[in-house]
Amino acid sequence: MCIRLSVYRHAIVFLLTQLPIIALPQVMIGNHAAPFDSITSTWLATVPQNVFGRDSILTVTLDKQYTQMVVGEDTVTSDAIGHCLFRNISADSTYAAVMTDALGHITHGNIQFTFLPIIQLKGTFGYGYQDGTVTIANPELGEDSLFTASIKWRGGTTNSANKHKRNYKLKFDHDVKLFGLRSDNNWMLDAGQPDVFRMRNRIAMDLWNDMARQPYYADQEPKARNGVRGLMVEVFLNNEYRGLYNFSEVIDRKQLKLKKVDEKTGEIHGCLYKGVDWNYTQMFGLIESYDNTSEVLYGIEVKYPDLNDNDTTDWASYVNANNYALECTDEAFEHHISDYFDIPLLMDYSLFVSIVNAVDNSGKNMYWAIYDKATDNRLTPAPWDLDATFGQRWGGRLIAEEEEKNYASPAYMTD
Repeated sequence: MCIRLSVYRHAIVFLLTQLPIIALPQVMIGNHAAPFDSITSTWLATVPQNVFGRDSILTVTLDKQYTQMVVGEDTVTSDAIGHCLFRNISADSTYAAVMTDALGHITHGNIQFTFLPIIQLKGTFGYGYQDGTVTIANPELGEDSLFTASIKWRGGTTNSANKHKRNYKLKFDHDVKLFGLRSDNNWMLDAGQPDVFRMRNRIAMDLWNDMARQPYYADQEPKARNGVRGLMVEVFLNNEYRGLYNFSEVIDRKQLKLKKVDEKTGEIHGCLYKGVDWNYTQMFGLIESYDNTSEVLYGIEVKYPDLNDNDTTDWASYVNANNYALECTDEAFEHHISDYFDIPLLMDYSLFVSIVNAVDNSGKNMYWAIYDKATDNRLTPAPWDLDATFGQRWGGRLIAEEEEKNYASPAYMTD
């Protein structure tokens, strides 16, 4: 009986998440659903980029509960696939449209276009995972994709109570390959919340992916990546347009191809740590003791092995490298620091941080990975959360504006 109730519960949740929160005018333009933004009364349609800048005749299909749609001089009815002429398609162009439902209700709105993929999230989400659906319209593919998923808000300071454009963590029910990225069930939607430009994180990470050398264990794992790939998308949440997002892979054991814990013996091989808070350990302060049953050591959080899957994790490799860098002599540092760190990649990381002026990524907002501590304890770096780059601080403040304000202050003028 319990099993049957559980099955019924999941079936009901699935069906409910298929329904729109509010019944809104549904239309397909080209091969993809054009979601309707209830705030601005706008349908957003995605088309391939080569359609932009041209006049184009596109198919228009109405949901059965709507009888007709008038776009310019063209009229489409629900009993057949229609065709509408859209002149000089661009992201700035709007096309007035009027839709009528079976009861005679009329909706006035505008159609706009994008060549970015459109992702629709449906459900009620918060700090913990909740069931929902994800619809993806990729203009380069022939039809939309629908997935059931567990979804939650994610982030640190960007996830406080007064924030409204949320980041989302998506866990699909199965692995999928999207946009030429890795095949996985674990994805992220980054809102670029403190970044008015919205794209700093994506651009900086793409630069890192292009310039960084492979990690020291690349011969054993040629598919290892110490950065994440992604692309910009347009996001709707329950029939409301939420703006540009960075849809990306995540940094984890799988992305870095770290060796798994031995299931038979419990022996730990690969390790992954993340700087989550500014602390003296970020500056390689001395660590005198640690607890392998704790997820956090000062400002560092262990990401693998996960304590939810194992009774203990392993801090020794990180602590040993940290303390050696702090306490060794200059001569020892010169000759043996490469025993503890992936020096070529660390050099790349240092150069990268300087190039993009990553003011929040020297210790905090970065990962340290060990491929297999049984054979090599070297730590290799990987960047994360690159919003505070290209002249912006972590809270969204522009460095140039701060400097201009400081220069204009009475204290500066009298110095």
